[in-house]
Amino acid sequence: DDEYIFVAFECFDENIDAVSAAVTQRDDGSLFEVDDSVAVIFDTYHDQRTCYVFAANLADTRLDLRIADAGESQELGWDAVWDVATHRHADRWTAEFAIPVSELRFLPGESVTWGVEFLRHATVSREDIRWVHYDGEVLDPAHYGDLSGLSLSHASYGLDVVASAVGRYDEADYHDYPLEPGDAEWDVHPDAGMDVEWVPLPSLTMSGTVNPDFAQIEGDPNQINLTGDELFLEERRPFFAEGMEVFQAPLTILYTRRMEDIAYGAKAGGRFGTTNFGALYVRSDDFLRTAGAGVVTDGYGNPISVESDHIALALRQDILGSANLAGYYAGLERGEDDYSRVAAMTFNAPVFGHGRASAIAARTFNDGVGEDGAYRVDMEYERANSIVEASFEWIGEQFVPETGFVSEDRRGRVGGYLELDRDFQMGGDTVDEMNVDVYGGRYEWIDVTDRDYWYAGTSVATILENRLRIGTSVSHTYDEIDYPDHPERTTGNLQLTTNLGAWSGYIASVSLGDYHNSTYYQGQGIACLQPHERVTLDMRVTGVFLRDYEDVDWVVERVRADWMISRTT
Repeated sequence: DDEYIFVAFECFDENIDAVSAAVTQRDDGSLFEVDDSVAVIFDTYHDQRTCYVFAANLADTRLDLRIADAGESQELGWDAVWDVATHRHADRWTAEFAIPVSELRFLPGESVTWGVEFLRHATVSREDIRWVHYDGEVLDPAHYGDLSGLSLSHASYGLDVVASAVGRYDEADYHDYPLEPGDAEWDVHPDAGMDVEWVPLPSLTMSGTVNPDFAQIEGDPNQINLTGDELFLEERRPFFAEGMEVFQAPLTILYTRRMEDIAYGAKAGGRFGTTNFGALYVRSDDFLRTAGAGVVTDGYGNPISVESDHIALALRQDILGSANLAGYYAGLERGEDDYSRVAAMTFNAPVFGHGRASAIAARTFNDGVGEDGAYRVDMEYERANSIVEASFEWIGEQFVPETGFVSEDRRGRVGGYLELDRDFQMGGDTVDEMNVDVYGGRYEWIDVTDRDYWYAGTSVATILENRLRIGTSVSHTYDEIDYPDHPERTTGNLQLTTNLGAWSGYIASVSLGDYHNSTYYQGQGIACLQPHERVTLDMRVTGVFLRDYEDVDWVVERVRADWMISRTT
């Protein structure tokens, strides 16, 4: 109708009790690997480049994302407001989606055609079923079917305003330190904010925020990091959830997690004809960071914050059918003589019928550091059950985009990697499926001679009688730059995953090996139980152990346990 798009699936299975539904966290990428699940994909501009994905399993767990560049850019942080209802029958399970038209962006008209694809991942038969059969990338809308005759001239769009208020009662803020004796007092700190979204046209979105409240945002997943490198964290804040795919590039020149305590901001983005654009401005108080992304602190160990202006612009033009050319600018301004700016150009095009190639050239301009450049070329080819990926990059030592995410260990080096991935459908009485992945890469430092960095590895996974998945992997790394005394590292991993059908599933993994000059062990256990069709318990335990060869008294141990109960209605 004028407000919703309704989609229904009817999924037959002779062994319906074996159909699993263990994933309970929204936007969990394993939804289409672990569970029986269904999805619909809309190419709303019918440009064979951008689309929306809506997926769910039998436990009503949802996954939604926006796709750009024929699957090269994926915005998993985008969360639409939509409904799903599922039910298990004697010989099948059903799913019904209700997707508001206002959540989608498109060009209006009386008789509009969208691209559309329907998918099902069947766990019992180990099948991936598509409405339009195609041997290539499932998220490439160039081969989708057509949904024609849509009347979208009166689709709903307009103005959304969300206000928030919060109060904090505490003794002192860390900015108040050092305190004199008797200065610490309990006090109430009220706060308020507002978010505004205006959609004047279905193909144009404008947003604004003042002192946004992110208290209800889902926390980052637990990660244990024993390296000196900064972890990349997905963006989950609503203000950055929509329209950010236009800023995605082969090198991350805009990393919005850098924008920490936001005072206010504005954003606009959309599509007109064959042109996509995006503009972003944010004023925030950010932690002052070193070139390696470490937080600078004062003499008392408190983080130092500075007022910062973030500006980002992107313009992407479709050319030659399914290729595109794009330009980017991102800047961080802390004052007249304190800035970090980056400009980039990218090109993305299909190759060899079933593949895609992309290239980027970027340059940074930093006060006190100077200028430097970076270049990268990527290619991916997918056909039937095989995937080939290759990449080559050259990154200058002074290429430091403070607005983006280019880890310190990648700067000042040149090199690339190659990865081959192949699925084998065995169809035997015991072994149903096997996956083999082989990869390797080598890099040299631009200004350092006779010191290399390379790695190689392989993994093999098998599925036995649709119940047990066994995965093994081994990798070896040689790093003479960061670890000249102990350059080599070897790691092995074993993972067991069981699918016991409707009521339970378990995942256990253990990693061990040499971690440069240490012995490294890590273990993880996950249990998903469903005592009732509409109740799911998710329990996770993670632990890590590290012992130094030369100093046996230096030991790092960490254990974390999480649990969650979800109920669907």
